[in-house]
Amino acid sequence: MTIDGKALWEQVKANSAKLRACPRHRFPAGPVRFGQWHTCLGCGGTIDGVALLNYIAGYEAAGGDAADIYPGFRAELPR
Repeated sequence: MTIDGKALWEQVKANSAKLRACPRHRFPAGPVRFGQWHTCLGCGGTIDGVALLNYIAGYEAAGGDAADIYPGFRAELPR
C-alpha cells in the first residue's frame, strides 16, 4: 500500500479549515474512546478522542456546559 503524502496533506488542511471555521463544535452522544475519531455535527470536521476531551475541558473552563456540545458527557464518566 502506497500513501499519497500530498493527498493526505490536502485532507488535513481541509479538515483543519472546517474546524477553524466552526463557531462551536457539537458531537453526537456516545462513549469517548481513545483512538476513536469524532465528527462535528456542525462543520463535519473530525478530531480524535484526546482532542475532544481537551475541547470539552476548555469549553467548561470558559463557563460552558459540556452537555451543550456533547450530550450526556458527564453521565459517561465513572463516579
